[in-house]
Amino acid sequence: MKPTCALALVAISLCAAAAAAQTPADHAADALAINTLMSKYQAAYNKHDPKASAALYTTDGDRRTLDGRVVKGREAIEKQLTDDFNGRLKSAVVTFDTSSVLRYIGGDMAILDGSAQLSGTRYFHTVVLVKRAGAWQILALRNWPAPSA
Repeated sequence: MKPTCALALVAISLCAAAAAAQTPADHAADALAINTLMSKYQAAYNKHDPKASAALYTTDGDRRTLDGRVVKGREAIEKQLTDDFNGRLKSAVVTFDTSSVLRYIGGDMAILDGSAQLSGTRYFHTVVLVKRAGAWQILALRNWPAPSA
């Protein structure tokens, strides 16, 4: 086996061992912080506060809206939310379901897969979260409509 392959296998083994060693108790504080972050996002969204909503994203964060637009950067997200809250989402209310699946990728990254109701319409979302300077933030959010039953 070539040395580079052996190093890659060692790195993969170490990552797998580290992931296996993580128990839910290892991330109890992180899970609480992420839950708080998503609660703040829901509250800011439902107040139609684009500045507070966008502030929960990293400065380089991005989001894909339900209609497929990709918005990059906190400032652009704030503008997009301002436009939507003044237009098509003027009276929108979002409620995140509590049955989301949270997976950790190392100590400073997590992925949240879940669903929500947006003014009665169900949709799915995937949220990539990062911990920067000790605080969890949204790096990327992807929404898509749930199929009709």
